[in-house]
Amino acid sequence: MGQCAVTALIVQDFFGGDLLRAAVGESSHYWNRTSDHGEIDLTRDQFGPGVQLPAGEVRDRAHVLSFPDTRRRYDLLLRRIQDALLDGRSLVDGSDMEGR
Repeated sequence: MGQCAVTALIVQDFFGGDLLRAAVGESSHYWNRTSDHGEIDLTRDQFGPGVQLPAGEVRDRAHVLSFPDTRRRYDLLLRRIQDALLDGRSLVDGSDMEGR
């Protein structure tokens, strides 16, 4: 649990838009809404099929990053993504992207 906020922050880095948050059971869930791509929820599968997500409320980026553990995990994931992109590695399978 807790990966959704970090993932939503990274998606916002790349695509802009709003961070959305909703309570799903006893969990807090985050995803994105962008003008170009609509809603993006890369961690939705954690709830399984058939679970209805409530409408999300927009959350301020600074608020989401105000939690120290979220900030630490966001910084770590962002650094790993930046390193992978600079090294030409695939973010999906770790393979070298040179020559593609």
